[in-house]
Amino acid sequence: MRGIHVFDTYAGAALELFMLGLLDAEGLRSAAHGDLEEFGEINVVDFASNEVFETRRMELLRDIREVNAAIRAAELRKRSDSMASSSGAHAYPSTPQEATPAAA
Repeated sequence: MRGIHVFDTYAGAALELFMLGLLDAEGLRSAAHGDLEEFGEINVVDFASNEVFETRRMELLRDIREVNAAIRAAELRKRSDSMASSSGAHAYPSTPQEATPAAA
């Protein structure tokens, strides 16, 4: 990770850390949840204008969508890897017994 990275939200920053392998899925989920909670506590009138509020809200929703997609993809990879390793699947049969179809 070189240079300067600018983020619109804490969820976006956490996503970058997750993609770099510096944060696990639970940490990403926790950061995104906290970001949503904190944003929800800010009163709309505390923003400079309704347009600023709406812009910040859209940035947060965009980053939350990306977080959700990244977590889903990671869970699918994890399940796929787990199924492949537990099934003992081989590209080709390694024994004559594996090459012979089982009797029905």
